[in-house]
Amino acid sequence: MFGIESKFYRATIIIYKVVLANLLFLLTSLLIITIPASISALLYTLSGNDVSVVRKYLTHFKKSLLTTIPLGLFNVFTFFTIISLITGLQNRTLLASLLIIISSSFLVMYNLGIYFFQNQTKEKNYFFIFRNSFFLTIISFPKLFIMLSATGIVLYVSEMFFSNSFLFFGLGAIFYVVQRIFSSSINKIQEAIVL
Repeated sequence: MFGIESKFYRATIIIYKVVLANLLFLLTSLLIITIPASISALLYTLSGNDVSVVRKYLTHFKKSLLTTIPLGLFNVFTFFTIISLITGLQNRTLLASLLIIISSSFLVMYNLGIYFFQNQTKEKNYFFIFRNSFFLTIISFPKLFIMLSATGIVLYVSEMFFSNSFLFFGLGAIFYVVQRIFSSSINKIQEAIVL
């Protein structure tokens, strides 16, 4: 049960990586300009199997500080779009509210997909990154929406009982789920191309 190859050991390693990467994310994103590099470093750190979280996070954070600034500007515009969509939810019908929530969720997943795709491909052409992450988000959106809704519900319920759980697990857990789903979608796409 407690051997190195056991599921319990792998689960504790994942929890360790998520908590430590989330704390590093909170520390490095104190300045608003460093939030895109922090998101990129968090996704990159959670993608591998190594246990050296701090070194991996900080080296990727330094590398991606300048390359993620255009992505951060895109995130700012997306944030204001989502805010303008959500502020109009009060006087809408149920169907319109549902469509606004789904489109806002798609925009959030698309923004995370941009960082994931840039980390996976090390691409410098932003048009290529935006286009391919859009297709990746379309392919994996239903699974992402269901998994992130479930993760959000678990975090909300745990927040009621353990008040600081979101501080330790919140964004790290969500980004871990997003990273795993995007990785499985890319693997399926690559298998389909080979066949």
